[in-house]
Amino acid sequence: IYGNAVYGGNAFVDGTVDFQAGGSLSQGTPIDFLAACDTLAALAGDLSLVPANGSTTVRVWGAIELVGNDPDVNVFTLEAADVTGATSLTIDAPAGSKVLVNVGGGAMEFSAMGMSLNGVGRGDVLFNLYEATDLTVRWISFQGSLLAPFASVFFEAGNLEGTLVAGDLEGYGELHDYPFGGEICVGTDCERSNCSVAYTIVNEWPGGFQADVQVTYTGDPASTWTAEWGFLGDEQINNLWNGAWSQTGADVSVDDVGWNGNIADGSVIGFGFTGTGVPSGIDGFTFNGVACD
Repeated sequence: IYGNAVYGGNAFVDGTVDFQAGGSLSQGTPIDFLAACDTLAALAGDLSLVPANGSTTVRVWGAIELVGNDPDVNVFTLEAADVTGATSLTIDAPAGSKVLVNVGGGAMEFSAMGMSLNGVGRGDVLFNLYEATDLTVRWISFQGSLLAPFASVFFEAGNLEGTLVAGDLEGYGELHDYPFGGEICVGTDCERSNCSVAYTIVNEWPGGFQADVQVTYTGDPASTWTAEWGFLGDEQINNLWNGAWSQTGADVSVDDVGWNGNIADGSVIGFGFTGTGVPSGIDGFTFNGVACD
């Protein structure tokens, strides 16, 4: 045996078996396939609910172009009709980010399709076929992992550079071990941040200070905004511009003042204030209810 051997229940190994290159025999924990099936089916459903934040273009001649700009996770949505018969699929996303492609539909085919990745690698890409019952993969070098827990897969030819999770599998395609290495938050309590805040003390004097707040927003367009945070010390605002403010104890809330209420992806919202006390920093900054980085 060139490598290790792992057994579940019992093993009988006599002297005719030789472990090469430092390999060894050990007992492992058998996989509970029923429990794994339930877990993976639930995961596919949860991932299907993650909202898309990337740009999807399906050309009439069969080319699919997925472009994302998020440094962390880029999510795209396709349908079975988009991928069946497609001639090429290109994913362009920042290096170091992860890619989730949710594909809806019961039956689909990835066939004779050229796939290319720009920025990300094959271990960064996960295709979630959360409704698929029949899947054909043929004549393709599939770049990424496939999660299709309900699908009967016919893998006729080609190779898959990742992990395949399916209901059952037949065929003679090659599987190359490049598992998906990302983390994608699912559920109701993991809303991804769509803002970042820069809080700067621009002036300070005995008993008082001046601060500047700059919020970079990367979410959907909105016509109003509210920023909230808590002071770490006993600071009290006495004047604020470019916003309507209120303060209760250490907690502060600032609303837009109408003319600066409209925001879009890429907007920078700025306001400033003067206050009393010694500036000690802020905590728990949120913008329209979402925690900012």
